[in-house]
Amino acid sequence: MIFCTAKFARPKRVHFPSAMKTIPVLLLCCFMTLLFELACAAPPYDTPPYNICSVVTNNSTGHSTFQENLESLLNLLPSNASVSKLYNGSIGNEPDRVYALYMCLDFVSNDTCHKCIEAAQSDIMKLCPKSKEATVWEEWCQLRYSSENFFGRLNVSDNNVLQVNTQNISDQPEKFKSVVNQKLSELTKKAAYNDSSPKMYATGEVNFGDKVIYALVQCTTDLSEGDCDKCLQTATEDVLREYFFSMGARLFSHSCFLRYELYPFYSYPTQASKGLPTLVHENQLIGRNNLKAQEYPNISFASIRAATSNFSESNKLGEGGFGPVYKGIMSDGKEVAIKRLSCCSEQGSEEFTTEVQLIMNLQHKNLVRLLGYCVDGEEKLLVYEYMPNSSLDVVLFDSMKRAQLDWTGRKNIITGIARGILYLHEDSRLRIIHRDLKASNVLLDNEMNPKISDFGMARIFAGSEGQANTAIIVGTYGYMAPEYAMEGLYSFKSDVFSFGVLLLEIITERKNANRASLPSYAWKLWNEGKGLELIDPFLVGSCDSDEFLRYLHIGLLCVQEDAYDRPTMSSVVLMLKSETVNLSQPGKPAFSIGTFSNVHNKAGAVNLLFKDCPSRTYTANSPFENNLKLLLESLSSNTSISGGFYNDTIGNSSDRVYGQALCRGDVNSTVCQSCVHDASEDIFKSCKAQEAIIWYELCQVRYSSTVFFTMMLYDGKIPEKNKQEKNVSNPNQFGDVLKNLMKKLLDQTAYTSKHMFATGDMKFSGRQSIYGLQQCTRDIPRSDCYKCLDIARAELQKCCSALEGGTIVSRNCNVRFELDQFFNDIYSKDEERSQHGLLPELLNPTGVTIIEEDKMVSSEELPFIDLATIRKATDDFSDSNKLGQGGFGAVYKGWLDGKEVAVKRLSRKSRQGLEEFRNEVSLIAKLQHRNLVRLLACSFEGGEKLLLYEFMPNKSLDTFIFDLERRAELNWQTYHNIIEGIARGLLYLHEDSRLKIIHRDLKPNNVLLDHEMVPKISDFGMARIVCDNQNIANTKRVVGTHGYMAPEYAMEGLFSVKSDVFSFGVVLLEIISGKKNSGFYLTEHAKTLVEYAWTLWKDGKGSEFVEPFLMECCPKADILKYLQIALLCVQEDPEERPTMSAVVVLLGNDDSIGLPEPKKPAIFAIGRVAPINEYTHTANPTSNQLTLSIISPR
Repeated sequence: MIFCTAKFARPKRVHFPSAMKTIPVLLLCCFMTLLFELACAAPPYDTPPYNICSVVTNNSTGHSTFQENLESLLNLLPSNASVSKLYNGSIGNEPDRVYALYMCLDFVSNDTCHKCIEAAQSDIMKLCPKSKEATVWEEWCQLRYSSENFFGRLNVSDNNVLQVNTQNISDQPEKFKSVVNQKLSELTKKAAYNDSSPKMYATGEVNFGDKVIYALVQCTTDLSEGDCDKCLQTATEDVLREYFFSMGARLFSHSCFLRYELYPFYSYPTQASKGLPTLVHENQLIGRNNLKAQEYPNISFASIRAATSNFSESNKLGEGGFGPVYKGIMSDGKEVAIKRLSCCSEQGSEEFTTEVQLIMNLQHKNLVRLLGYCVDGEEKLLVYEYMPNSSLDVVLFDSMKRAQLDWTGRKNIITGIARGILYLHEDSRLRIIHRDLKASNVLLDNEMNPKISDFGMARIFAGSEGQANTAIIVGTYGYMAPEYAMEGLYSFKSDVFSFGVLLLEIITERKNANRASLPSYAWKLWNEGKGLELIDPFLVGSCDSDEFLRYLHIGLLCVQEDAYDRPTMSSVVLMLKSETVNLSQPGKPAFSIGTFSNVHNKAGAVNLLFKDCPSRTYTANSPFENNLKLLLESLSSNTSISGGFYNDTIGNSSDRVYGQALCRGDVNSTVCQSCVHDASEDIFKSCKAQEAIIWYELCQVRYSSTVFFTMMLYDGKIPEKNKQEKNVSNPNQFGDVLKNLMKKLLDQTAYTSKHMFATGDMKFSGRQSIYGLQQCTRDIPRSDCYKCLDIARAELQKCCSALEGGTIVSRNCNVRFELDQFFNDIYSKDEERSQHGLLPELLNPTGVTIIEEDKMVSSEELPFIDLATIRKATDDFSDSNKLGQGGFGAVYKGWLDGKEVAVKRLSRKSRQGLEEFRNEVSLIAKLQHRNLVRLLACSFEGGEKLLLYEFMPNKSLDTFIFDLERRAELNWQTYHNIIEGIARGLLYLHEDSRLKIIHRDLKPNNVLLDHEMVPKISDFGMARIVCDNQNIANTKRVVGTHGYMAPEYAMEGLFSVKSDVFSFGVVLLEIISGKKNSGFYLTEHAKTLVEYAWTLWKDGKGSEFVEPFLMECCPKADILKYLQIALLCVQEDPEERPTMSAVVVLLGNDDSIGLPEPKKPAIFAIGRVAPINEYTHTANPTSNQLTLSIISPR
């Protein structure tokens, strides 16, 4: 190694005897000079590896248990490095347990990472033999192991390796130090507190005269944000304290790394241009031509082919049910997983459409993220975020990799899966049944967080009761519920069964194999008191036996044979979170697997209901018969590709034949084609009449020698199957509910449904509901559809209202009801989707993104509607359409495409309007939860800033709880649902969304109520995004509403998720009491509602706080429990307040004995916060600035 510490001195003049001798010497000098300069051009660092070995050694001779564990763990690391640049894991039992961690620099490729860790593995064993703790640093990576658990612990000891470039800055070294320090400090904050990918890593450049300084910082991702910040700050200080004049330096620490140079030492795009962030910065929306603003919605096939090296076998990650999955690297360096649908799969197109439609509308941290898709000829591809730890089955059922999953890790995976499924079932706006939950469909990110994937089998549900029926069974052996496998009945409880199997597999590491049923075996051992025999040997010593048995118990509850006996996923989440919830005794689980086929065509798919063949016949082998045969042969394919309904005619004059086919509105094209084919064959063979009609359960076919299209002729038929139905026990009550259900469906079918088809259900007792279906042929006018169904439902009521089921069929309409759900899941009007091909709006998105005042560009984020359309929809913002006035403007009712919407018009006077408008668009467009209001579109034109929301007919919560008459309209169940819904909406914002969001303005006015009184949190203008592990933030401008702001926020500008918890507590107190906190005036004993509640509660007089009507109609114990929960939420110290996940558990737990005792809450007079002008404007702060507060009341 040549060290260049000085410039060449001016050479002395030398005289040579002859020119011939002079030339070679001069050439030699020049050559040596060139070599010297070239050597100095390279950064003169010592050659790695660098290492630190502990003094404490493993003194045992031979191959000790610790040494064996160390070698086993280190041998595992290079293979992991092929797919993940950051990893930690442990193996063995104390005192011989080994903990190891490696980190590759983020800009290197996975192949380079693999080679680097391979070298580090070899070097650490050579350089630190028999050490109990060691660290080795290579050029592009570091590797560390220890006999003590160091994960998540910051190490800023002096045992760091500092390498400096021996070339010095000759010009202004102090200024150079300042520029480097500023850049490293900036990158430190970016790395520590940036929650987008890649985490804990940042690069950047800064000019210094005519030079450019390149810098990089990185932390191990097991650190908290604060520890990463501290580590890099310390490293920066260490480097610049003594070597600020060096042209370059790098510091290798146990927990972080930094480097700066005067040349680009990283070949990767910088942080500013990398990745696919899910969010634009909270105060700035950027145009679609900027890489940061756009994701990958519709990707070209050429881009995908380049990303996967033309679908190279070396990039193949595995094979799924509908085709292979490849790893790819997009043009910006982002790693992705690409699912390529097999051209041979019959179901491929439908599953592809389903997956795109569903997952692009879902947003939860435990669901895999779909980044984009490609449709190019026969090619159909889905592009997902890349999961470096593969799928759960790969880790769980591999004896080496399973060591990564300790008991805590497995609990986190189980809880994450449960919360993801709960979101699909209850919290998403679309109620979804996954139908194929299994270990291979749970992916693991670099922190081993679970992500549910593969939504090709999923189904959207519209009804309030989650059950449906299908003619074709698809799924995986061992995970399918028995009622689904044997009868085609699937429901939310089908997913619960699959989850139960998965839970049992995770805690026992046993597969639910084809020959032995894991649920049956587990139940047998559990029933004999031998449940601990099932524990995975890897968990022995790290797992509490009582906790293991509780998880085993929960798993067995989920796999019970009767779907009604299985818990809901909300109950499962509650059981997993709270040890005080009592568990019922599980019954014997479902049958052993392997007794059913994977694809099961139900005979019921073609059940004949009725056939009508009048006596007027045609002549055999006549032109009419030939035309009829041709027509019937063409009906099946034409009906299936025409959306389930088709009219046609063949022939001339007297030989002309008119034909029509209708499929039930809930079946797919394959089933439709099959049913029409069978019905056509049946009617041709059995009816030799000039007109005939046949009804199967899933379709009807009709033909005639005379035209009948568009003509309604009622001729109701009662199928024989009605006579097989049993009588109900309470016919009067049953008949009334049936009548109401059929009346409800009548209006939907005739006037609302696009295809004149509707299904629904209505409860009539306890757990039982009546399920109904109505349908018309689509050729008749809607008024005739109404008439036909009105007659049919009257006949149905007359013949069958005392039976458990009934059907009436007619030429132009049919009605049916059952006690079991007999129809497939269908889409409601708002979610109606084509079953053939992708949605046009997915292929041709339109939208708007604001970049600055009165400037915008199109993007995929949110639909844009022009101002003229909105003016027309609101009757030019007529006062008669005004719904109310918010903090930043008025809200109007409007009509778009026959649908009611709410239009929020931001005030032109408010200087805060643009910021809040941007904030609301950027946040809520990314969120999707049934308890958050839905943003439909926006407009930004001519100085107007408008947001279009779904219309809430019951307005806001405050209009009910503070009005004596309207309060009386709500029963306790409705109150409970509203309280729980608000809590679950906040929980989603704080913990379950991919973005961690603090609302900052929760109050009854900002909780809207839909037509079913489902609460929807609204008004996200004040909301802020924080980093995943960030606990608190600070702002200059405190915005919110007096009486709902937490004291630390109102007084100091400090806000956190616990600020929202405080607001929730106040809202809960207001719901219970019917009194407002803001403007609360009582006696000298209490200045605020919070203080009043606390005073009565501590004196044992909590009942006096509750609104009298509630005390009369509601369970006293429940109300007092809610009062106690509310007081816990308004504790003065944020640390004393529960999280929203704890609140949800407390609300759902029937046992109030385990509730902690609240301390004296935060009590301060609301009026003491001095207001200032609403329009005071300050610079936009970041969420991490520590600044003074200015109070801006709303």
